[in-house]
Amino acid sequence: MLDKIKKAFNWLTNIKLPISKTGANLWIVGIYGVICIAILITFMVAWLYNYANGNVDLVILKELFDSLTDPQCVAAVTFIAMFTVDRDNDGVSDAIENELEELKDNERG
Repeated sequence: MLDKIKKAFNWLTNIKLPISKTGANLWIVGIYGVICIAILITFMVAWLYNYANGNVDLVILKELFDSLTDPQCVAAVTFIAMFTVDRDNDGVSDAIENELEELKDNERG
């Protein structure tokens, strides 16, 4: 088992991601989104496991729903959605490009 873990770790550390200097921000936001989804899936799998074993905990499921609808969570999902849009495929999200254009316009006038 330990050998499999070592092989998997070596395989993960040798992956060459096609990240340019401008495209790194999209990778960071994408990884953040994947981590958030992985946490949610892990929680749901654990809850379903407890449900299958006869331990129905509706209070913690309600707390999950409450935390997912909090303003902080909605802001995080909005952040992920907004900063992963790159229509011109230059590696820089459109939201950052718009901010840079606004800063340049403000400096000029």
